[in-house]
Amino acid sequence: MLILTITGSWCPNCVDEATFITPWYKENKKRGVEIIALHYERSTEPEYAKKVMTRFCERFGIEYDQVITGTHDKQVVSELIHC
Repeated sequence: MLILTITGSWCPNCVDEATFITPWYKENKKRGVEIIALHYERSTEPEYAKKVMTRFCERFGIEYDQVITGTHDKQVVSELIHC
């Protein structure tokens, strides 16, 4: 099973999700569960985005894959993820 999650270090709901899904993933990864988190950060400047994403992962002990995908602008994200 592959779970894609859309997240951002600035997002309160994403913090809640990371709090739940990180220990759940650790318990279930041996059953073939994979998670990829797609990060939409406040800036697409690579150094900034990498820094806040890394801090987010360290804060929650995240072990699943993370990808910096773009800005948090709702219009831009909507255009990127809709067919």
